[in-house]
Amino acid sequence: MNASEYMNGHSYIKEYMALRHGLLSPAFHYPYQDNRHHQDQAARDRIRAEASLAGWEAELAAAGDSNLSGSANQCGFNDYLSGYLNESNTPETNKIKLRGILTRISIHPNPRRPAGFSLLECLISLSLSLLILVSALEVSVQARRVFVKLREAQEKDLGLAVALEKMREDLETAGAGIPKLLSGAGLSPIQLNGQTLVIFSADGKTRLLADISSGQSFLLVEVNAALSSILKKGRAIYLTDGNYGELTYITSVSGNRLTVSPALNTAFEAARTEVIVLEKIELYLDSKQKILRRRVNSTTGQPLAESIEDFTASYQVENNLASITLSIASGGTLHEYELVFYPKNLARL
Repeated sequence: MNASEYMNGHSYIKEYMALRHGLLSPAFHYPYQDNRHHQDQAARDRIRAEASLAGWEAELAAAGDSNLSGSANQCGFNDYLSGYLNESNTPETNKIKLRGILTRISIHPNPRRPAGFSLLECLISLSLSLLILVSALEVSVQARRVFVKLREAQEKDLGLAVALEKMREDLETAGAGIPKLLSGAGLSPIQLNGQTLVIFSADGKTRLLADISSGQSFLLVEVNAALSSILKKGRAIYLTDGNYGELTYITSVSGNRLTVSPALNTAFEAARTEVIVLEKIELYLDSKQKILRRRVNSTTGQPLAESIEDFTASYQVENNLASITLSIASGGTLHEYELVFYPKNLARL
């Protein structure tokens, strides 16, 4: 390298390292210049570099006069500047690599940890994610089971409430439309036949067309449009003349002729006798299927409530109080529900 090339290198150095341009800026500046300590350190480094540059300027001027190849001076200058830069650099600063006589200044970031996750970290994260997912699924399954049980219990309670309300309505109609009962009538608006509760109420009325003698098994009645739909086989009828009453059931219908069973034990006069067609409601427990059923007249018993373990009914004639008790299994335990009712229609009979 001749003296002119060396002087060009010297001018390049002065351009980038002159104090008025900032020796440490932009390549040598400290990243924390807002810190007072770093600012003081940067000022001291600038002063030291300025003094060193002054010495090198004199040497470079001498080298230019003597037309040196610059091998010794160049090597010394490069060694000094490289050592100075390595000494003043910190992990936070950028390093500058000298190539030739600072013909290129390269800025390299500090070496950092490679981006991404290691295989072990991926396996650990996947295992934790799987554990969280399994736990969430287990909680979801348990919550669904609890929800199903609660829904079933709620449906049972709702169905039982509807059944009790229906039975209350049936008890309220007990004795409706039936005249005052007489001794030997053989009719009680509320009857208990074992575990079957029977409730009677009037559904229609008519009169006899001919007198009835004792032991007679048929009767002639007046039939109108309203009665034609209810005078059917299996319907209960009640005959009363104001002195005596009797209960019997229709076995067949032929026009206005009704065949009844059992046969009538008392003679009735057509002019004084009232024929009342009754509605008969039966409440009983189907113990095999554990279903409380409700049967109207001679129809098939319809389900009223399910999962019934026990059904009991009672009627206190002296207090005119009817009570119904239901036992239902829910959640592994047996719950009892009771309905107590005062039939208003029976108070006058």
